[in-house]
Amino acid sequence: MDPPLSVAQFTLLEALYRANGGIISRAEIITAVWPTANPSGVSEEAVDGLIKRLRQRLRQVQAGQDYLQVVRGRGLRLLQPE
Repeated sequence: MDPPLSVAQFTLLEALYRANGGIISRAEIITAVWPTANPSGVSEEAVDGLIKRLRQRLRQVQAGQDYLQVVRGRGLRLLQPE
């Protein structure tokens, strides 16, 4: 990708990929992306913003394809293209 993903975006994408289609919770996102931060100090807006920016960058690769699925009340999953 040009420009490349930010470190936070790449880390989130890697965590989603490693989940192998599974759902990762917001707490797991925070732990993966901000490992040294106090989890209570990471706002919902920070997590939502990161997800939004990663979603936008992935759409630049393939318009019309949404690779991120929010599972209400559970977390986020990476959808693999068929």
